[in-house]
Amino acid sequence: MNQKEFAKHNKRDKQTAKGTGRGLANNVMAEEEAEIQAMAMAEFVNALTAQTNAQMEKMMEMFKEAMNKQPGTTPNRTTHQKCPHCGLCHLKPDDCWELDKNASKRPKNRKPVTERKKKFDDKNKNE
Repeated sequence: MNQKEFAKHNKRDKQTAKGTGRGLANNVMAEEEAEIQAMAMAEFVNALTAQTNAQMEKMMEMFKEAMNKQPGTTPNRTTHQKCPHCGLCHLKPDDCWELDKNASKRPKNRKPVTERKKKFDDKNKNE
């Protein structure tokens, strides 16, 4: 066999080996790499989930503590007292429109509490 034929056969053998043997090896390596990447991604997601859960628990504890410190009240908000004259909530019961001293502050179309109560009672009796 001469040198040209030997080179030709050798080249063909190398190409065949590349196509068959290395291809399978490359597929196995790609699968292993994909599996390693999937495992790494799963570990990352689990760690992130655990961290997020810990942060949420901490925030809930802080929220519960804040709620327990001020039960039923909100900061920077004034509480309105129930008026002894009309039964509505006012900032100051002395400013109630039912009092004679505040008659000038009443709206023109406002009806006294006694009239409104009568109307409400009449409505409930009819039903």
